[in-house]
Amino acid sequence: MLILPEVILASGLLLLLIAGAIFKQHKSAIVLGATTLYILALLAWWHMGVPSEKLLMWNGIFVQDGFAYTAKGIILAGVFIIVVCAYTEQRDFAFPTLEYYTLIHLSALGMMVSVSAGHWTSLFVGLELLYLPMYAMVAMRKKHNQAQEAAIKYIVMGAMATAMLLYGASLIYAVTGSMSFDAIQAGLTAHHGIVAGHEKIPGIDNHILASMGVLLVLAAMIFKFGSLPFHLWVPDVYQGATHVVVATLAALPKLVLVVVWMRVFGYQGALSAYVTIWQWPTLVVGVASILFGNTLGLVQTNIKRMLAYSSIAHMGYVLLGLGLASDIGLQGALVYVIGYIMMTMIVFLGLSILRKGQEELVEIKDLKGLYIDHPRFAVILAVSMFSLIGIPPLLGFMVKMQLLRALVEQSLTV
Repeated sequence: MLILPEVILASGLLLLLIAGAIFKQHKSAIVLGATTLYILALLAWWHMGVPSEKLLMWNGIFVQDGFAYTAKGIILAGVFIIVVCAYTEQRDFAFPTLEYYTLIHLSALGMMVSVSAGHWTSLFVGLELLYLPMYAMVAMRKKHNQAQEAAIKYIVMGAMATAMLLYGASLIYAVTGSMSFDAIQAGLTAHHGIVAGHEKIPGIDNHILASMGVLLVLAAMIFKFGSLPFHLWVPDVYQGATHVVVATLAALPKLVLVVVWMRVFGYQGALSAYVTIWQWPTLVVGVASILFGNTLGLVQTNIKRMLAYSSIAHMGYVLLGLGLASDIGLQGALVYVIGYIMMTMIVFLGLSILRKGQEELVEIKDLKGLYIDHPRFAVILAVSMFSLIGIPPLLGFMVKMQLLRALVEQSLTV
């Protein structure tokens, strides 16, 4: 079965909800059940093996290929680590155990669906299943004003991005008459006037409609990446959410977005025929995000806000790779985002363990003397931070070099 890990997660989640409602007082059993669920899903993923060719399910609604298989393995492993590390934070902040882990599972299931989406319907369901639980996770601290404000901003701006994605998809559907990515690619590759057998809409050039749809979908994707100019939610959400929640929403969803980009804008993606429309805006946004994120990050005193602006800059690098519209650019972006995920999760999950009494460490000055109290963690945190900056010979430097090499090979340097 192509979606066996997803079936295990979905059915296991239902069983977890039923068991949690019956055994409310046994919180450790809920945590144990949650971790067991991901072990089973990982075993199912390993048993499936890498597909030798692109496999379709339900007329292309779901796709299983090498990209989806690799992404699912990273997602399952990453969420397993988050579930294990979330126990301490859930206990200290007195979050409701069942609801907390349910939201994490729903978000993980949304990631799994999104990376296998081959249709606008499955993509929309996957992305909403991914992000809607995150809005609630940000607002888990009921008496924390910054968390509530951040959640409201996240919901409102997320609704705007969803509206842009749906409107763009509807315009593309009006031109091609299909919602399948493969059919859309074939339709948009056809000449203007008659597209995929559909007559030209009276008084409207189909090329204009398709171009508007492509730009709207591009804007929605840029918002999801948290890049300029749709970055306003990023610093506030990072600052308002807890460290584990930030690790959840800042790391693995970026890998999901890269795979989704491959299916929508990639070399053989649904909108690849309109590369001249979306390529240069993507490259410009990437460069602007790098400059803006690095500049604003230098003046921050709050750890979370500093890492938020760092995220904006890093996603700028990813967009540069994706904007190349080539296999080497996509590979560079994938390697970069995997390195970013590793470093980001180490930093935020590590910070979630540290406490100043019952309060999180939020200011950079709070890390003063960390080596004296926790020498090993101080070294790990320093190495991770240096890697995020791109100091050689660490991982961050190597992935940046690979991405820059891709830019040089395609003559996109000044």
